[in-house]
Amino acid sequence: MEQLVMKALAPYKEMSRVLPEGYRFVNFDESEKDIADWKEIIMNSPAPLDGADSCYHLMIEIYPDVNKKEDIHFIENPFGERVATITTITHKDNSGYVHMVKAKESERGKGLGQVMAQYSLKIFAERGIDKVILTTDDFRLPAIKTYLDAGFSPLVYGEKDNEINKRWDKVLENLNYPQVVRLEKDESDE
Repeated sequence: MEQLVMKALAPYKEMSRVLPEGYRFVNFDESEKDIADWKEIIMNSPAPLDGADSCYHLMIEIYPDVNKKEDIHFIENPFGERVATITTITHKDNSGYVHMVKAKESERGKGLGQVMAQYSLKIFAERGIDKVILTTDDFRLPAIKTYLDAGFSPLVYGEKDNEINKRWDKVLENLNYPQVVRLEKDESDE
């Protein structure tokens, strides 16, 4: 099934959430340890992906614009353990893409998802990017709420009763989320 798309437009919201005390963002350094930590987070998150090895290599192959040292970020806990990751890809067309937002199951409830989503928008603002996209699945309701709270909006297109719009209706109903502004898809969203 086609993933749902969300879009954030500049100016982005200010960061309203902060990391828990002692936590910090660190960049990926392409070391074997960082690759292993990234794979461990992917496999130990609430919605793990099949095959972290293949997922890592596939991400690098599918997104040639990824600058691993600048685009892959970790959250490190006070003990130096990498517990969450987010990837912020800047495409050649000067658009941004948020990818692989994951936190270990043990870190749930600490607000790391919203901090990462807001952090990604801060990074894109610093890069001068005025349009940021992410994709998600209908069943990832907590993640979708996190993205909505961080400033992302559903991206819709076509007639009101098409499949994507109906799926967004169902998601927002399931979230019991207040009225949400939906952004119309345009040529630059291809």
